[in-house]
Amino acid sequence: MHLHMLTQPQDSGYTAYTLSDWETALINNADALIFFGYGFEAFAQAYSASDKAAINALSGLELKHIDDYETIDFTGEEATQAAIPWLYMTTSGGLTICESLCIYMSVLDEVYTQTYYDNLDAAYAMFDQALGMAEEFRTDKKVRVAAAHEAFVYPAEELGFEVSLLIRRRAGQTLSEEEISECIKALKDADINTILIEKQADADNIKNFEQAGFSVVKLDLMLDCDTSFASDGYFDMLKANMKKLYECRE
Repeated sequence: MHLHMLTQPQDSGYTAYTLSDWETALINNADALIFFGYGFEAFAQAYSASDKAAINALSGLELKHIDDYETIDFTGEEATQAAIPWLYMTTSGGLTICESLCIYMSVLDEVYTQTYYDNLDAAYAMFDQALGMAEEFRTDKKVRVAAAHEAFVYPAEELGFEVSLLIRRRAGQTLSEEEISECIKALKDADINTILIEKQADADNIKNFEQAGFSVVKLDLMLDCDTSFASDGYFDMLKANMKKLYECRE
């Protein structure tokens, strides 16, 4: 089997990602495609109805929903999918996705079933440490935060934080002065002091929030990984995000 990663390192998020000619060629020559689905990849819908085997890695898994949160929306787009597909942002979510993919691949590629389950066993060993860290860092103290990207509801709530406001924007999207003012008013009205935002966020936007007296926690969305990115990098991301969340509650 040859596994190719379609998307390249970028800042805007996969919901706005345009495939290159090289990536389109990879898809056209592939026997099977693996997507997250639920609007995560902008290009998935065009191929999911094709005659190729398409695996929706999140199908049947429990996801959080935009409608569950008080939301300010700056995407300029209607939320076509209420589900929030960034489940991999938590240790428990990442493990669930691995288990799901193992089952799907074992059905699709039955000859290598044992290999897929051996790989899953190896993943369990790596997840154990991250799951232990999540348990150690989980808080019973009520900490209210705003998520400036919908992905961050997952790691925040895994550690016991309460996401009291969702600022819906695309990764890397720069907010105007008027939009920043609207955010600041909503944050103050909700008595929220901490904002979670992606590390690629506009520096001036971050400065605006900090100058208004808010604590800004920059988290990793895994947007800048490339084909050399190994499983260790994923776990490093999980642990780094958990550490930053743990430190911000002090």
